[in-house]
Amino acid sequence: MKDEVKTKAQLITELEKMRRQVDELTAGKAHHEQTEEALRESERRYRRITEAITDYIYTVHIEDGKAVETRHGPGCMAVTGYTEEEFAADPYLWIHMVAAEDRRTVQDHARRVLAEGDIPALEHRIIRKDGMERWVRNTPVLRRDNRGNIQAYDGLIQDITERKRAEKALQESEEIYRVLAEKSFAGVYVIQDGKFCFLNSNAASYVGYSPEELIGRESMKLVHPEDREQLKNNSIEMLYGKRTSPYEYRIITREGQIKWLMEMVASISWEGKRAILGNSMDLTDRKRAEEEISFISVTDQLTGLYNRRGFITLAEQQLRSSDRSKRDMLLFFADLDGMKWINDTLGHEEGDRALQEVAAILKETFRASDIVARIGGDEFAILAIDSAGIYPDVIMTRLQNQIDTHNSEGDRRYTISISMGAAYYDPENPCSLDELMSRADTLMYEQKRRKKSWQATP
Repeated sequence: MKDEVKTKAQLITELEKMRRQVDELTAGKAHHEQTEEALRESERRYRRITEAITDYIYTVHIEDGKAVETRHGPGCMAVTGYTEEEFAADPYLWIHMVAAEDRRTVQDHARRVLAEGDIPALEHRIIRKDGMERWVRNTPVLRRDNRGNIQAYDGLIQDITERKRAEKALQESEEIYRVLAEKSFAGVYVIQDGKFCFLNSNAASYVGYSPEELIGRESMKLVHPEDREQLKNNSIEMLYGKRTSPYEYRIITREGQIKWLMEMVASISWEGKRAILGNSMDLTDRKRAEEEISFISVTDQLTGLYNRRGFITLAEQQLRSSDRSKRDMLLFFADLDGMKWINDTLGHEEGDRALQEVAAILKETFRASDIVARIGGDEFAILAIDSAGIYPDVIMTRLQNQIDTHNSEGDRRYTISISMGAAYYDPENPCSLDELMSRADTLMYEQKRRKKSWQATP
């Protein structure tokens, strides 16, 4: 029984021992795993550090003016892919890894260091051990003895590949931009601090200068004075995204002529500073065409007076203005007497001539500010603006004097005679334009009926 108990005690002891061993093994395994993870993290950190290394130092020892030994620093592998030992084993590895196109330049640079001393850094390409091409910057720094002789020089090799790529991308982008700007049908220009710093030939031609003549000049001085403030406001709105549609303004050319431009602008960086990129088109011909079309649409082609459309448009505007300003106006209706007889007897060419004479008489009778129109056939309408102090009888007397003068001059086979009626527009008791024209028309026909018989001169 005692032995049996002892055996149990031994078993318990052995079990405890085994349990401790298991715990130790477990702890050891955990420690081992931690060690492995720490090692992996160390390798990752080393790789990140190695990848971050973009330069290293090499030293060239000089004796009697010749290079006798070159040592490459520990960062050489990160930049070139070769170890210090590989450089030490092959004294020509430094030149063999240089891209073939750059070797002569690099060799000349090394010779100049020994012959001339302090020289500028050199940028060139190398081929890494893994075959990748990289750009490096080689900056030599001399070490001299007390007598000024070169003992050695340290060279700093910097990996500038990313910078070169960025420069190339920028150069290509600028080249594309330059080509697009120069070949563009639009005017393209850059304004910085209010002055031109770039223009293509089209932009300069708008004002009659060459691009070189405009560089450094204030852009706003070319803008019509009346449009400068609005142009400034429009461009600010577009730069801040508050406006998306192009805007129009006038410029003054070298010869003093006025041209119209349509423009859009954007904010850009130019040589490290904010600038405005402008894109514009010459609208002068279109504006001129629009004005001609507008003029034609409201002008009577025979007499050069306003036509019915032009008269109604302008008269309606003046009625609204009169209602606000409380200004009186007078509307005259005039009719060429005997128009049918002239056309039937003398021909339509003479009839046209008679209408042109009536137009000239009316323009001489009324003020330049009054609206004179041929509203159809042989009928004319005149709106005398701001007619305070103007009396219809005075106007009709002046008209008759002009008629008499015309009839006494020139060689014609008819006599000009005009019937006229006038109606006041009272802003205190406003009426429509149609009503005002109807009243003047009625008065005009009353005068025509009262007139004595008209007779054309044979």
